[in-house]
Amino acid sequence: MLIYLIWLVLVLFVWKPGIVYPADDSQPQTVDLQLRWHHQFQFAGYYAALEKGFYRAEGLEVRLHQARPGLNPNIS
Repeated sequence: MLIYLIWLVLVLFVWKPGIVYPADDSQPQTVDLQLRWHHQFQFAGYYAALEKGFYRAEGLEVRLHQARPGLNPNIS
C-alpha cells in the first residue's frame, strides 16, 4: 500500500501534464495548410482560429490554400 501512495505522490507532484511551454516569439514557424476542397463552411474552424490569433499565439504563421484541380493534398 505504501508503494502505491508513493507512486501517487510522484505522479501528482512530479509529472505535470498541464505545463504549457511558451512558443519562441523570435520567428514564427510557417505552416501551409492545404484544404481538401474550396474555401467553404466546413473549414470555418481553421479561419476562426486564424482570425482570433490562436495560431500566432502558438508561434505559427498559418497560410490556408484551397484545393486546385489535379492537386493531391496528401502529397507534399
